Amino acid sequence: MSLIKTKEEKQQVLINRYASEMGIIKLRVEQIKNASKTIKYLQPMVEYKALHLRKIIEQILLSSLIANSEVYQQYYNRLEREWNARLICRDLERIHPKFFPVAAIDDHENQHISENPKDNLTSKEIIVMYEKMGKLLHAHNPFSPFPDYQELSNYIDDCCNKIIRFLSVHTIMMYGEKDFLYVIMEERTSSQVSINWFSQCDE
Repeated sequence: MSLIKTKEEKQQVLINRYASEMGIIKLRVEQIKNASKTIKYLQPMVEYKALHLRKIIEQILLSSLIANSEVYQQYYNRLEREWNARLICRDLERIHPKFFPVAAIDDHENQHISENPKDNLTSKEIIVMYEKMGKLLHAHNPFSPFPDYQELSNYIDDCCNKIIRFLSVHTIMMYGEKDFLYVIMEERTSSQVSINWFSQCDE
């Protein structure tokens, strides 16, 4: 039995991996949304939401390399030891400057894909969210001002909603900047992640 995969089979493996990561992000979003229903006290609830928000951001960053198998394999061993999102982002930009997802407009009828600037987020914006959550994952210093947990809870919810809109329909450029993935987090007729692999036309 041959173990050599065709180009189409390799593409499907990468699509499946990316879809799996997006599925996990959707589950984490649900945990943030439902935290107030399962955790009685405000402080631990906010800390729980902050943890999931940070993990969502880490997954967005690292999932981008799934779409670039050869580059991903080359750099994986170094990146898997990295935990700081700012440093991960820095390394990814060195590997592939256009690594970060771009919000897109779902236009099935005209078969045209365009950027959605209204819902787009940059890697810098998402790193700001990530770093603001950092202090919530450590015990509060009794000599420092007590955080406003209600304000932080509202901030996390706002960040979560921005990320939902950002990822709802997005593209992610492949290494080499010719092929890209077109991702719909929830199809009109299904809650499943839908991904298509496209190549840009030469004009």
